[in-house]
Amino acid sequence: MKSSLNKYRIIFICENDLSQPVGGTYHVKELLEALNKRFSDITLITPCYSKNLNQMILPKINDIKIIKTGNLPIIKWLLFYIVSSIYVILLKFKIRKRAIIYSREMPLNIFLPIISKIFNIPYFIEVNGFLLKEIISSKSKFRLLKHLLTYLLEKINFKLSTGIVTVSEQLKKLIQSTFGIESYKITTVYNGVKIINPEPDNGYINFSNIFRLHNPIIIGFLGSCYPYHDIDLLIEAAPDIIKLNPRTRFVIAGDGEMLPEWKSAVKLKDLDSFFYFPGQIKKQESFKFLNSFSICYNLYYRHVAPGMKILEYLSTGKPVLYIDNPENRKLFKNFNNILWVKEHNKDSLLAAIKEVLKNPTKYHDSEAPDKIMKEFSWENSAQNILKVIEKRLFPLYT
Repeated sequence: MKSSLNKYRIIFICENDLSQPVGGTYHVKELLEALNKRFSDITLITPCYSKNLNQMILPKINDIKIIKTGNLPIIKWLLFYIVSSIYVILLKFKIRKRAIIYSREMPLNIFLPIISKIFNIPYFIEVNGFLLKEIISSKSKFRLLKHLLTYLLEKINFKLSTGIVTVSEQLKKLIQSTFGIESYKITTVYNGVKIINPEPDNGYINFSNIFRLHNPIIIGFLGSCYPYHDIDLLIEAAPDIIKLNPRTRFVIAGDGEMLPEWKSAVKLKDLDSFFYFPGQIKKQESFKFLNSFSICYNLYYRHVAPGMKILEYLSTGKPVLYIDNPENRKLFKNFNNILWVKEHNKDSLLAAIKEVLKNPTKYHDSEAPDKIMKEFSWENSAQNILKVIEKRLFPLYT
């Protein structure tokens, strides 16, 4: 890899505010550290929208440029797009090596594809979700205008890019069919995971004390509280789940825009004593929660890849409720701790939970942690991304 890319520097640009301890932050950190082990010439350009500069969760790489923007909606992104683009141009003339732009989740940044063409800089885009679907399903009164503008900007980015990295085959097919992008230009590279094992003497959450119930059965979710995480289905099904076993309790750990709405829905159903919402969980605490769940809940209804959370869930060896589709089935065919649930289907969810309650040991997989680290480490993801870059830049030699 180094023999082909040793004349290049990768400029990794993302609009994630790394002072926020959310999934995207750790995605950037872990991926960059894994990339840096194989390719050391990397510059990270990232914003800080808040005043928490000293709290940023930064990867251990040599060259990081942080752009302080303030936190005004829209203005902060536009300012970051402009200033980061200026940085790219300056780096282009400052460094002796050729530059490669690697842009993560910035489909609205019109400046990067223009710069890449003017200055002949290879331009790679990483896509983690299908933004158009989220916009059209939102409640915004300007969603049609936003949808059109987003479509145009994304199409320009995709068309002018050197290569596109998607984190699922579903996403690849959607980009192909929606924007008319050639298949050879898009490659799927799945997310990775870094497993943090808690201390043996303090590795669990005492949910018996929290619910004041001896040995409760915990159905748990851990992640960002976004609409596409189908907690609404779990709340809807909760009374029927409790009938299956009255000792069942529910833990929704995380923070985000949907948390108040989910809390209100639980209160409306008079289920307060059955649900626990601990709020945002620190990364080092997350595996304590996962290790303490009886059943892990990871259902969603948007076209995204298997993310870091499903990998973390599976690594515990605990039973995992996961969305049933062909790609997921193929990807995790070697895991024995998955119960497949149809998208937004209460009967399918209840059948899966009934099955695991009836056969609790059947859906434990003691070999799951080794399988995860062998097949889904960040090192694997980093190696595959470098292969994508190399293949697009040197097609005659790969």
